[in-house]
Amino acid sequence: MNQTHKTLLSVAGMTLFLTVMAHLYLLKPKLSENKNLSISIKKVSDELRDRDKSWNLSPQYFQALKIRYDRIRNKRLDGLREVFVRANDEFKKLIDPIEYGQTVKQWRSGLFIMSFGEAYYNTMDEMKGINVNLDERVLGIRANQIVRRRQVYRKLAHLYVVREVVKLAKANGLKMTDAEMTADWCNENGEKNEFVKQPAMVMIKTMRSFFVQGETRAFMDEFPVEIRVRGKLRQLSKFVTALTLGKRFLPIDTISVRAIGAEKYLKSLKFSKHGVENMVEARMTVSGFLVHEDVKKLSNKRLKIKQRKPLPKGA
Repeated sequence: MNQTHKTLLSVAGMTLFLTVMAHLYLLKPKLSENKNLSISIKKVSDELRDRDKSWNLSPQYFQALKIRYDRIRNKRLDGLREVFVRANDEFKKLIDPIEYGQTVKQWRSGLFIMSFGEAYYNTMDEMKGINVNLDERVLGIRANQIVRRRQVYRKLAHLYVVREVVKLAKANGLKMTDAEMTADWCNENGEKNEFVKQPAMVMIKTMRSFFVQGETRAFMDEFPVEIRVRGKLRQLSKFVTALTLGKRFLPIDTISVRAIGAEKYLKSLKFSKHGVENMVEARMTVSGFLVHEDVKKLSNKRLKIKQRKPLPKGA
């Protein structure tokens, strides 16, 4: 046997020795550990099964359970989609007044800065026509306010909510409560200036935006408006109902109601065959919601939205 053969034989022997050692000290402990783990899992599974025989651990059962919950979730998301459709239908008179089929995106792209000023004065004139005086200092929005083009739709949508809420309140017999007097509306003696008509308590509140998870562009905007009204309790009840009746979708965010004292507001009391009717004053925040996409085509995955922090005032 020459030297080459001896070398090969030595290498083969060493390889065999290392293989045996690896099996004994590395592989065998792992195999034993896996075997013990499998025994433990089976033991726990048997204990759980024996603890309550009513448990069904079959894969078919869990698959059927998943299908059932998916149906419930999709049904709820379909209901949410219907709410979004109603929300956009509320703004249809603003976005698509001639029913041409214009989308929110098309409407927004076709607006100009001058669109806001025109809408502002039209709104003021319309409110005066129903005996409601709006003042920019209370309302929180001015005709000469500097507005960037991308903000025009926000101002128009907010004005639209103001107009519709006030008109609906008046249509149900309610009166707008006057805003608190300031120095601008009083004479030198601190009394109300008879030449100044006190404005109604109608105030635009900060817009809020909602976003699809993982996206930076708003999916939906909320335009809240605070108003104070007074009238009979049944008139207020009809107004609250009318806000979300039929194609209307102007839900209430917050509301507080108080009875008007007979001593201070004796002239406001109305007598009927049932006696004195309850007179109340309500302070509430009503919102309109504008969805920027075609809601009917949205997938259920994209309906999982979240709210982002409100924009700074004036943004």
